Amino acid sequence: LYILLLTIYDICVVGASSFGVVDVLAPVAAFFLIAKDRKKLIFWLFGLNIFILFVAVSYVLNGDYESAKVVMIRSNLILLLTLSFFIGRDEWFLLKGFYKLKFSRKFISIVFISSKLTNLLLKSAFKIPMILKIRGVNGGLLFYKAYAGALARMVCDMLDKSYRIYKTMGIRGYSGDIVFIETEDRINFGDILVIVLVMLVLAIKGAVWML
Repeated sequence: LYILLLTIYDICVVGASSFGVVDVLAPVAAFFLIAKDRKKLIFWLFGLNIFILFVAVSYVLNGDYESAKVVMIRSNLILLLTLSFFIGRDEWFLLKGFYKLKFSRKFISIVFISSKLTNLLLKSAFKIPMILKIRGVNGGLLFYKAYAGALARMVCDMLDKSYRIYKTMGIRGYSGDIVFIETEDRINFGDILVIVLVMLVLAIKGAVWML
């Protein structure tokens, strides 16, 4: 549902040159009613705005202030809705969405295994600084060399692990897809409100395009 809503909203605002109150309502409603971890969401939003700011500044330097404003508003609206939907949720949430939308089973399997390995790699990478400090490597060039070496070793270990998973799944009769147990998702008030607001944006933009 969230993937579909996000796709519709993106199509509606990606080519827009001006934004009204209706365009802002869906991301704001998602932030307050759907987002699982608002503090983490705000942290990611500010971090990603650094890159958006570089794009906006390039327009400003060329004297195109209107395009700079559009880029900032449009990017933040899309980011706010995206992060509200997905921040704080695990890889199963996204995979279930792909499954419900009838994506290729093989594609879902690849995304599942890749996301699990990436998640393990990130968790291990965050532990490296603490491990190095325990071993007496507290800073300086030696710290970064040790960190790079440990990270490279972890990447190699993950590649070895992915190969072992491949061999294990072949032995267990893996046939190209992962089967999900069908479950019924409950739609709450926040979901219904965001659906209505996204459909309202679609109706307004559609009416404008047809004029």
